[in-house]
Amino acid sequence: MSVNLVCKTAERCFKRISPHKNNSQIMWDTVGIEKLGKHVIARLDAVAKEDKGFWWNDKELFSTFDHLFTTGVILLPLDVIDRVRWIALVCIGVSSKEGYSCGNVIVPVDYLPEEELYTQTIYNEHFLEQVMNFRRKVAKQGWKSLLV
Repeated sequence: MSVNLVCKTAERCFKRISPHKNNSQIMWDTVGIEKLGKHVIARLDAVAKEDKGFWWNDKELFSTFDHLFTTGVILLPLDVIDRVRWIALVCIGVSSKEGYSCGNVIVPVDYLPEEELYTQTIYNEHFLEQVMNFRRKVAKQGWKSLLV
C-alpha cells in the first residue's frame, strides 16, 4: 500500500482528528518523521523475528507512539480503538515508505473499522475474531494497558 493510499485511507476510515488539518495531512506528516519510521521498522522486525505473534503485542511500539502523542509531536485519535487502528495504518505507511514488507506482522484488518472487518474474505474467521478480541480487551482495559 503506497503512502498516498495510506493517507487516503486515513480520510476514509477515521473520524476527523483535528479541526485544523485533515486526516490525510496528519498521516502524511506522521509517516514522514524519519526517526519514527526507523523505530517502527525495528519494532515490527523484532515482532517478526522474536515470533511475538501479533504487532499489538509489542508494548514498546505503543509506548513510542504514546510518548510522541503526549509531547505533541504527533496527533492521534482520542478513542482508544481508533488510536490502535490509526497506529496500524501509520505502521503500514512507514513500512511502505521504507520498503519494508510488513505483511507478516500487520494486515489491512488491523486498521479497518469494525463494520468493514468481515468483508475481508481473504482472512479466516478465527483471525478476524482475534482482532476483535484484542479490540474488546483494549476497550475494556484502556490505552495504558498497551504501554510498557
